[in-house]
Amino acid sequence: MAGLIYTIPTRIVSSTLIHDIPCFLAKIVIGSDGTNNPVMAVYNEDDDSQTAAAEILPSQTYDAIALGLNGIVYQFMEYLDTGLYVAISNIGSGSVVVSSRTKSSLHKVKFI
Repeated sequence: MAGLIYTIPTRIVSSTLIHDIPCFLAKIVIGSDGTNNPVMAVYNEDDDSQTAAAEILPSQTYDAIALGLNGIVYQFMEYLDTGLYVAISNIGSGSVVVSSRTKSSLHKVKFI
């Protein structure tokens, strides 16, 4: 039986390709430094093209200063058939943590 496993959550501070294979995006945590207003978008891509049609989380500016935000959490299970690219700007000393799932090899489970 083919299964899915979580990859180790990835902490990023700049735009990054997370996966260049199909995957599930499970959670994104945006940690703001309270001074900068981070901008982030997520794409179903295996490179840094940032194609509008591949955007699954539209580019948003998180107004940390005016709203007093120090973090935002998105939890969902979104299948990305191409890959996962996260675009970030103006993050300051904050960071983004991305949790995802990728296909694993076949597993055999023995029940006793």
